[in-house]
Amino acid sequence: MKVSLVSTMLNEAKGLPEFLASLEGQRQVPDEWVVVDGGSTDATLDLLRDFAARAPFPVRVLSEPGCNIAKGRNLAIRQAAFDLIAVTDAGCRLDVAWLQELVRPFEGEGEGEAEGAAAVAGWYEPDVRTPFERRVAMATFPRLDRLDPAAFLPSSRSLAFRREVWAQVGGYPEALRLAGEDTAFDLAILAAGHRFSFARGAIVRWRPRGTWRSLLRQQYLYGFGDGEAGQNLPVAVRNGVKVLLVVSMLAGLVVRPWIGAPLLAVVLGARFMQLGRAGWALRDRVPSLVLFPALWGPQALGYLAGLRHRSRTRQAHETE
Repeated sequence: MKVSLVSTMLNEAKGLPEFLASLEGQRQVPDEWVVVDGGSTDATLDLLRDFAARAPFPVRVLSEPGCNIAKGRNLAIRQAAFDLIAVTDAGCRLDVAWLQELVRPFEGEGEGEAEGAAAVAGWYEPDVRTPFERRVAMATFPRLDRLDPAAFLPSSRSLAFRREVWAQVGGYPEALRLAGEDTAFDLAILAAGHRFSFARGAIVRWRPRGTWRSLLRQQYLYGFGDGEAGQNLPVAVRNGVKVLLVVSMLAGLVVRPWIGAPLLAVVLGARFMQLGRAGWALRDRVPSLVLFPALWGPQALGYLAGLRHRSRTRQAHETE
């Protein structure tokens, strides 16, 4: 079964060599790779063209300055030659068996897949290299031992589907400018009556955000994308409530310290115990007191900004 791999790029020169090495070293290489570059100003295009000249499979590099991720993926899929589409992006490393494991369920080799899958969710793991990255990974990456495969929504860094499924749901939602397009695409596939087969051996690894600035921006954009798409409202509400509780407890320390201090101690103690049961080492639990609010706050603010943008876009369309 032939497979087209599609990817989007934008200023990925720093991590691209590592990604290309993992792609070239696949146990099963793609039958073609279609890449859309969104207007890189670094050496990304040069690296891609050099790789295309020596790759053991056909590589097509398309330049589309200004396009967002969803538009770039749709463009690559339209240009793809084969009906089985695999998706990943730069900035990560592919396990040597990634593509091989990702396409097996389409051939009826996955669990309960006698007739072949419609869409396959691959797995992903953190590639941590610093203590900060380790803590971010523990706070943001799902754990395989706690995963419900039936409810798992895959990242488009480790995903495959039949072209007919992509066409049925209208492709990736190009109206989502910054983030959230892969979650919206996953939800559309489920709404169309399909389900994801889970390929736990199709592993992609990438580094979590390594600085506070990049982490806060990432979480804000995640929230913005969800708000713009009108999805994951319960998560946004929970994040907002958590932020309000944190602010209230900190205010209580100033206004009513004899009440606020014991209450804060109880909450922190319960949190320490919860993280301990989840496998967090003591050295990571203390920094988590700052880390988790740093995730909740930007996500909640981003969601509100995304909702506002969504409302303005709808109003603009209605007046046209």
